[in-house]
This record gives sequence, C-alpha cells and structure tokens, in this order.
Amino acid sequence: MPRRIVHLLASLGLFLAFTIPRSACAQQNRVTDEQIQDVLKQAVGDLRRALPGLDGGPQALVTLALLKSGLPAETPEVKAAIGRIVNGIALDEYKPGPNYVYEASVSLMALANADSKAYKPQIAAITNFIIAVQRPTGEWDYPSPGNGDTSISQYAILALWEAARSGIVVPKRVWDKAASWHISRQLADGSFTYHPSPPSPDGFTLGMPGSHTMTCAGTASLLVARLHLYPNATDIDALRLSGKKKRRGNKFGVLIPVMPDAEETVERKIVNDDLNYKAITRLAEIDKAVGRGKKWLDDQFTIVPQTTWDMYYLYGLERLAALAGIKEFNDHDWYAEGAAHLVKTHLGGTWTDGCGKEPATAFGIMFLGKATAKMLGRKAPQRAAKFGGGLLIGGRGLPEDLSTLQVDQGVVQVRKLKGPVDELLAELENAQSRQIESAQAAIVEKISLEDPEALIGQAERLLKLARDKRVEVRRTVFWALGRTNDMRVVPTLINGLNDPDDACMIESRNALRFISKRIDVAQPPDGATDEQRATAIAYWKKWYLNVRPYDERDDLEAALAK
Repeated sequence: MPRRIVHLLASLGLFLAFTIPRSACAQQNRVTDEQIQDVLKQAVGDLRRALPGLDGGPQALVTLALLKSGLPAETPEVKAAIGRIVNGIALDEYKPGPNYVYEASVSLMALANADSKAYKPQIAAITNFIIAVQRPTGEWDYPSPGNGDTSISQYAILALWEAARSGIVVPKRVWDKAASWHISRQLADGSFTYHPSPPSPDGFTLGMPGSHTMTCAGTASLLVARLHLYPNATDIDALRLSGKKKRRGNKFGVLIPVMPDAEETVERKIVNDDLNYKAITRLAEIDKAVGRGKKWLDDQFTIVPQTTWDMYYLYGLERLAALAGIKEFNDHDWYAEGAAHLVKTHLGGTWTDGCGKEPATAFGIMFLGKATAKMLGRKAPQRAAKFGGGLLIGGRGLPEDLSTLQVDQGVVQVRKLKGPVDELLAELENAQSRQIESAQAAIVEKISLEDPEALIGQAERLLKLARDKRVEVRRTVFWALGRTNDMRVVPTLINGLNDPDDACMIESRNALRFISKRIDVAQPPDGATDEQRATAIAYWKKWYLNVRPYDERDDLEAALAK
C-alpha cells in the first residue's frame, strides 16, 4: 500500500479518535442485563451465606443490601438478622456498638426497609440518638473530639431521611445545621474532604485535599437536606421524595382515609408546628454548593479512583446521581461504566475494598440495583398525598396535563378546581375534559373537609358516571357514591367489586363499608383474586338483601347485571 495512503488512514484514525464522543466509545465497554443479573445473583447468594456470621454495622449493612436487592424480609437469614438488630435496641436509651453513628444509621435503614411500621418504635429510638449526637455546628463524628466527619455525617443524614420516610418527625433545624456545616466545609475547588478543618478567615477550608468518595458524600448530603428544607423549590421534579417503601394498605381507600388515626393526628400537628421554622441556610447557597460539587466530579470523573474505598465510592456515586437526576458526568455514562467495571472485577460474585468483603459486596449490590433510584421512584409520595392525590397514588403517575400539578410540602399533588359540587361533577361528565384529576381532587377535599352532605341528591348523576370508560372517573364516582346517603347506589357499588381496575374495586369496597357502617369488613382484600371478588360480592348481596325493603328486593339481580 502506498505510504501516502497509510499516512492518510492513520490521520483519519487519529481524527476519529478525537471526534467520536466518549459516551459512544463507552458502548464497547457495556455489559448486558443478563451479565449484571448473573453477578447480582451470585453476590446475593454469597451475602446470604455470610450474614449469620456477622454482627453490628456489617450485619445491618448487608441486611440493608439484601432487602434493597428485593429479598423479602421473611427470608430466613434476613429475618434472623433483623431480630438480632431489634434485640440490640433499647427503646428508652439506644446505644450503638463500636461503629457508633455508622452502626446506628445502617441499623435504622435496615429496619425501615424491612417494615417501617412494625419497627417504628426502634426507628424512633435510633432517630432520637442520631439527632442527640449531632454537633452544635451541624455535623456528626465519633465520640472523641474532632473537626467533623463527612462520611459519618453522610450516613446520619441518610438514616434521618429514612426515618422521615417512615413517619418520624425530623426537625428542620437538624437539616438546616447539617446543610450549613457542609457548605462551610466545602473546599475552594468544590470538592469535600474526609475530616475538614474549620474555614480560615479568608473563607477557605484548610486540611486534607478533596476526594471522589467525600465529594459524592458531601454533595448528596446537601441534596437530602435541600429536600427537607426547601421541598417546594422550582426544580423539585428532579429531586422528589418518594413515599414509604411499604404501602400501608388501602384500609381507608385509594383517594382518602375515612379518618386519620391518633398517631397521624399528633404527627401532623408536629409537622405543622415545624413549618414555622425559618431556615438559616438559603436555597441559593445549597444549590451553588451542589453545583460546585458536581462540577468537580465532572472534571475529575473516574469509575475507579484507586483508593482504599472504591466500592464505597461507587454506591455514593449512585446515590448522588439518583438524587440529582444525573445520567452522565462529563459525557460518561456512570452506570454503564460502573456496571462494566463490577462485572469485570467480581470474584465469584463478590468484591472487596478497605471496608472488607461483605460491606464492599453490599455496596456493589446497591450500585448495580440502583438502590437510591428505586427508593426515589418516579411516582408521587403516598403518605402525604391524602387529599386529591388518589390518581397519583393509584398508580397512574403524573397526569397528561402537567399544568394541573402543584407541589405541597414536597409532595407532587393535583391542583384543585374551585366551585360547587354541581360544577365539579359537570367536569367529570365532560368526555373531552383534561381536568379530571383536578375535579377529583376538589370533590374529595370538599366532601372530606368542607361539606360532607354536598353529594346528597347527586346519586342519579353519579350512577350514570359509574359506567364511564375512563378509569379516573369511575374511581372518583365509586368513592362519591358512598357519600350520597342513598341505599339505591349499593347494587352499583357491588358491581364495582368486579371492576378491572384494582383501585376502583378498592373504592367500591370502601364505599360499601362506609354506607353500611361496617368499617372493619375487608371483603374483598386488596389485590383480590376472581374467587375472592366473587365471595365478597356474595357477602355484600346478602347484607343488602337483609337491609333493603322487601318490596324492592326482586330487582337486585337485574341491577347487578347492568
């Protein structure tokens, strides 16, 4: 081949090497979902075998990772580990083991992911401890005096986040102090360090240089604090809190509970009192610090920082990326590159770093399984959205018309329409309406909070709408029929127990309980089978025939057949 052509091809190759985006080049290093799942399966199996021999912080961390991987809390090894964690918690004065805040934090997270309701007393005890040992300047550290520990602070903040998701009230002052400390300890280049020194008079923090692990930790901690201090910030869509991982069931329906329990009433009062707190740390300060941290990671991005804590770093990277909605760092697909690295370097489904084999493998599992992304989810919170949140809670996600949304105390909710019930029902009747969610929100709130008798006399209109093809309309109508105080709607509600939409079935069942005053009846249960639905229909038909006037009983079968 002529030398001139060789030089030309070489030059062309060099040109292509510089012009092809790094993200495109990274495609060559991608691994398949099958490879990832195979490694995850091996890692989960290894940790299950190792768990009975662990205790303290490593035991809780491994338990958390197995729960995040999807293993049920009733899995024998996990159940036994949870029992050991619970047995080590004194509700009156919790004292962790030698790993101190680390152990306390991962223990809380493990319990919250196992069953946040069943273990709420233990979660509350650990929460009280973590809040109590926060330093006056906002950070956490070991018991011995120090300048604060970015890593320990990260785990305290993650635990308090899980506690808040479990229904434990974490005062805003805790988040405020934590945010303030992190901002004051961020290095001039935007990075964070392990044990930062207090800032010098010129505003710069001296001491150790920044690292990948601590920059992920510090930036992510600021984002979590931001979620709690400024839940209504304009870019909340990228930073949404999810509801509790475990749904509390639909005892009171999908749209709204019949009444809150006493515990929720007390918590709501505390939360409302906390709303009067004015944060000292400004939103702009937090956002600036987060932006600086992200820029440092963009400029210094690597999947393998070649430190003692590489696996710890990868989980921190996943957590930060999920919180900030980051798909790439400086054209690098962080997950694809990280997954390829983990698949390439695993040893029989395990990894190791300075944390030890089991903790490192736990971090690997949570990275590959995108644990934080799953926790954040993309659906609206389920605990707080009790009024006007039924469609979001019911599993539809966001409505088509995003202009109907608003954010209330960090919760994505539907913006309610205003007007009398007659006008709101007319909106449901309009087949072309794009404000069904808003009408639903307004109806539910008006009846629940303002005028419980507003639907009396509206039975005929609602009965026609109960056959509507739109699931959103039927769901609202079944809820509303139970508030009409009209026994003629019962056959339609019994028919609703066969609705193909599970949320419609739930609202029909709860409307029947409401109108019959049989609040404790769970016929049919959530997620009922065809057989369970049939049993429930027979139960409610029998009840209705016993309470309905004798001369009106002959048309029940016809009504149910419609």
